[in-house]
Formats: sequence, structure tokens, C-alpha cells
Amino acid sequence: MLKLFTGFGLMAGQKWACYVAIPIVMLNMIEQFALLGASPFWSLTVIIINSFILYALIVPVDEWM
Repeated sequence: MLKLFTGFGLMAGQKWACYVAIPIVMLNMIEQFALLGASPFWSLTVIIINSFILYALIVPVDEWM
């Protein structure tokens, strides 16, 4: 439920959702590192996607342009 409400908050542009989403994404990256031995291709794919998501959450929108 937390991920769902955080996703809706991010789509609505709420600042609190950004602060909640960063630890969620970081925990998911740690989990994927732990699962790297079980499914390496999928884990690496998710780690790369998570790194893009973290970049989008951390870098302010004004610096994109």
C-alpha cells in the first residue's frame, strides 16, 4: 500500500512522495543485489532501472534542461 500511495503522490507532484520513494527504491536495489545469484539477468535489469529512478528522484527538474 505504501508503494501505491507513494506512486500516486509522485504522479501528483507531491514532495513528500519523493522523500518516501528514495528509501523504497534503495531497499529494492539492496534486495536485487541479494538475489543476484538466483537470477542475474533480471536482477541486473532491475538494478539499472532503479538507478535511473533514483537519478530522477534526486536531481531537481530544473537541472534537466
